Amino acid sequence: MRFTICLLFVLAFTVQPTFAQQNPQKGATAQLAETDQLPQVSVQSQPDAPVQLNLIQLRWAIPTREMLDIYIEVKNVGTRAIRAYATRAGESAHGGCFIYNVIAPGKVIQPEQSDGRSRFVGVSRTSPPKIIYEAVDFVEFTDGTTWGDDRCEAAELLAGARAGGNAAIEMLRRILKQEGPKAVLQKIKNYTLELEPPAGHSDRWKSAFHGAIRNVIDRVKRAYDSEELPEIETILNKPYDAAGAK
Repeated sequence: MRFTICLLFVLAFTVQPTFAQQNPQKGATAQLAETDQLPQVSVQSQPDAPVQLNLIQLRWAIPTREMLDIYIEVKNVGTRAIRAYATRAGESAHGGCFIYNVIAPGKVIQPEQSDGRSRFVGVSRTSPPKIIYEAVDFVEFTDGTTWGDDRCEAAELLAGARAGGNAAIEMLRRILKQEGPKAVLQKIKNYTLELEPPAGHSDRWKSAFHGAIRNVIDRVKRAYDSEELPEIETILNKPYDAAGAK
């Protein structure tokens, strides 16, 4: 799973799971009726959460029924814009993490706006779980403050990614200014840059750092493929993500 980037989940208080989202929207009812082997999705009640989770669709992602596609809508029910969040999805209260980071500053999730994404959860074909729990774990607002217990360690991952992404953009901007866009393409042709994460960080932070460098390289390559050399400057003048917006 890509950290969403994609990246790739309880909270500071105890909550009891609610076993129903009995009326999923947008065709999910038909999907749930497709087979009695589909597990139930329990969206945990979290009264003080700044976002609300809504089950939109539940289906098997592959014919062998070893992977679930759980499409969840995350609605901003607070008063501040959101630029990143993390949710949990799994058989237990801990589950696996889904982390989403808003890249374009104009795409931050404003109050009353929603963001919908699929979570892909692997299950045992012989003994699929009866219940998949969904809960909010972490929310980051555009003012830099956060909410949640962050057992996903999303803040650490986001920090590493932003450090790596910003370092890559700064390096490529210097090359662009000094040598031009063709030199930028030459520099990234092997999908590597001579950038190493600073000491004192976890392996998770460093992995996010390197992943963000590859992400920036991908953006530049896509920009060149779509609009050729002039688009390289355009893409490098943009911040790595919404956290870099001025």
